[in-house]
Amino acid sequence: MDESRGNSCLIIVDKSGVKDVFAEASGVNVPEESDNCDDSGEQAKKARLFLDSLRSVESSLEAIQEGDEERGLIHGRMKAHDLMPALVDIENDSFFVYGPPTRAARKDFWEERTMDVLALNHPWLLMGDLNTITGQQDKFGGREVEESDGSDLNDLLDATGGVDLGCVGNLFTWTNGRNFQDLIKERLDRALCDPEWMVSYPKAGVRALAIKDSDHAPLVLDLLLDRERFHTPFRYLDAWSRDEGCKAVIQQAWAIDVRGAELSQFLGFRKLGKEDRFLGNPIIWSNSKTKDLRYIKDKICSKIEGWRCKLLSQAGRSTLIRAVAQSTPVYSMATYLFPKTLCHEMDQAVRKFWWMGSESKDRFLALCDWNSLCLPLDRGGLNFKKFGDVNLALVAKLGWKLAKEEDSLWCKVFKAKYWGNREQAFWNSDLPRNASFGAKGIMATRDLIRNEACWVLADGGKADLWASPWIPWLDWDKSRAAFNPLCVPNPIKVSTLIGANGEWIASSVQRWFVPSVASSLHLIQRLPSSQDDLLVWKDATNGMFSPSVAYKSIIKSRWGETDQIWLRIWKLQLTERLKMFLWKLCRDIIPFGNRLQRIFGNSTRCVICGAAEDSALHLFFKCPLAKAVWFASRWAIRSDTLNFGAPRDMVVWLLSPEFLKGADAEVLGEFLRFGVCLFDALWTARNRAFHDQISPTWRGVLAKVTSAVAYLLSAWESPTTAGGLQHSPAALYTGNPVLLVDAGWDSGGYLGVHAVKWCTMRGWNRMVIASDCQLLVHGLHARRAPNWRLAGVFWQLVEMLDALPDVKIEWTPRAGVLAAHKLAKWAILHSVSGLFSAEDLVPLVAV
Repeated sequence: MDESRGNSCLIIVDKSGVKDVFAEASGVNVPEESDNCDDSGEQAKKARLFLDSLRSVESSLEAIQEGDEERGLIHGRMKAHDLMPALVDIENDSFFVYGPPTRAARKDFWEERTMDVLALNHPWLLMGDLNTITGQQDKFGGREVEESDGSDLNDLLDATGGVDLGCVGNLFTWTNGRNFQDLIKERLDRALCDPEWMVSYPKAGVRALAIKDSDHAPLVLDLLLDRERFHTPFRYLDAWSRDEGCKAVIQQAWAIDVRGAELSQFLGFRKLGKEDRFLGNPIIWSNSKTKDLRYIKDKICSKIEGWRCKLLSQAGRSTLIRAVAQSTPVYSMATYLFPKTLCHEMDQAVRKFWWMGSESKDRFLALCDWNSLCLPLDRGGLNFKKFGDVNLALVAKLGWKLAKEEDSLWCKVFKAKYWGNREQAFWNSDLPRNASFGAKGIMATRDLIRNEACWVLADGGKADLWASPWIPWLDWDKSRAAFNPLCVPNPIKVSTLIGANGEWIASSVQRWFVPSVASSLHLIQRLPSSQDDLLVWKDATNGMFSPSVAYKSIIKSRWGETDQIWLRIWKLQLTERLKMFLWKLCRDIIPFGNRLQRIFGNSTRCVICGAAEDSALHLFFKCPLAKAVWFASRWAIRSDTLNFGAPRDMVVWLLSPEFLKGADAEVLGEFLRFGVCLFDALWTARNRAFHDQISPTWRGVLAKVTSAVAYLLSAWESPTTAGGLQHSPAALYTGNPVLLVDAGWDSGGYLGVHAVKWCTMRGWNRMVIASDCQLLVHGLHARRAPNWRLAGVFWQLVEMLDALPDVKIEWTPRAGVLAAHKLAKWAILHSVSGLFSAEDLVPLVAV
């Protein structure tokens, strides 16, 4: 706006066909003169500048008058489509302002502008010579800026939520033009807008041109600022070279080592180094990822190498490993897939600590391999976890999100960066060679997900026919071999094999698959057509992925056969040290002489009696010390008559002694406690005799056993029985027909479907379904299938119940469906089906 109160004019520039218009006007990017340039070319370029009508209905810009004086404001509402055809149709309000130069008039002026802006319901822009600043950063020279100097403009920004568009070019747009001692520069001209306007014009910007004929710098609002490419020419005045001292000045200037201003020091920031981390993870990576992540191993070793940890028993070390050592790297392992070398080193450190109590020792005796210890308790292990397996299971969670096409921000960025937002690209796309370390780790879990995941089909629109698993009984390799080798892989969906009636298209199935697979596809349980295809984890009962389920899938090949003795050992009411002792005896890893002889070849004798070899059978049953204590017990056992083939048989005999068959639990528990404490006392006496040459006596051993048994008995008192669930069926069944279902989840779903169909056929639309299967009832309430293998039946039952809003589904204890249980049992035995009256049911379900 012209300060002289002359006529104001808004020039709109369509830059879609004009290159560097304002650069030409400002004297930069001017091409060199040549013979090829003619006036017609210049005229054609200038013709692209057009003036739109400022007095049209939709783009009128009229001066708002107050009395006879202008208020220094031009306010107009315009549509971008009318002014610039290259832009979208966005309606906005624009203010072109000349702020009052005197302080007395500023407060009222800016309060009025604030009210004008708050009354708008469109994006707005305010631009011009505001004659005010926001703070000291907008001024150079002169007196210091006071808080009141920028309060008016700051209040407007705070009240309206406006933002400054910034400026490219001159930082200060006004100067008093004096010498350096008295020079003052200020940023009085600027453009403000609201966030909605910035979203509408994301490439808009303000350029401040050179101050030439005025004390103000002209401002150019450019809606496509990034389209401009200025090439400022280097201009050299040859008169400078005529001065004799010019050459010396230039040499002296180039000799100064200028490296820029250290902004980080001014702001108090510290430069990042290779050792810096964010949330425990490295920020700057080197070529050796093992070296970058080795600090995690050092952290684990520091936690298990404390002097207090060295005093722990093996039972205590086991707890420390599970609770501390294996949980320390969980966050980092959930982010990156660690190198196998580093995982092996961490496993080795933990293994040494469990066997020897120290990680620093290089040589140690391990009587059981580490893979056997890294098994669940019910499989004979100690529930340790190998770091590589845990790492793979945790990172698989990220791969699972990509496989499910999860609608999260990081998944969108990942797919856009590496796959161009293609659908289902996880199954059949590879990463480029320059992919990040984290991305490569995520994609390394694809083989695991392919083997353990499966699509439960509805219409087959999401499952890729070739690249994704969707046949439940086939693993990945077998599913690849199920295709006809004459068919060429194509990126098609399973829905192409399903007809409009929901049935498999026989001709297509026989063409794509080998005969054995083509004939069995009808066995696939499918979801109702109203549902979407569902990706499930096969080893999870409910089909939902979790790192714990993925870990079990990784180690299931090492499980072996199930043996109930392991769970019986860990559920005993004994101390952890005694349970660990029983477990080691059952594993035959207690270092008796005959066990070490298999490794080293040297023969040893019993250190207490010296009459036989040092073995578990001899020490616990055949040694004179053991025979005396067994015979002195309340059971007067002749232990020399007992024979066991392996140490495991001794543990089985303690848990289930033949001579106490039929005895109550209290007597069996007393014998078990005595036997375990005797084993432990004899092993302690043997070690003291070997290391300290202290000969034990049977009376001393018996006294220690009696004291230990009394301690265990007092430590495990019978807990108070908690109050059971009180269920009153009278309140539930009153006034409603009741359907009792006595079945587990696997058959309860089928029974529910048939029962609801049967009741609906008879017009029973108001009833209560009472079942003792909590999984089924909770799944119906949560609308989540408890078992993905029967998801089709489950969702069929859900849709039937949705059509009957007056039907209730409730859980009841087994006693609530006892009548149905007895009736079903009687009907199966007598092969009877049909309807029964209340009089007929009384003798059938009577106790």
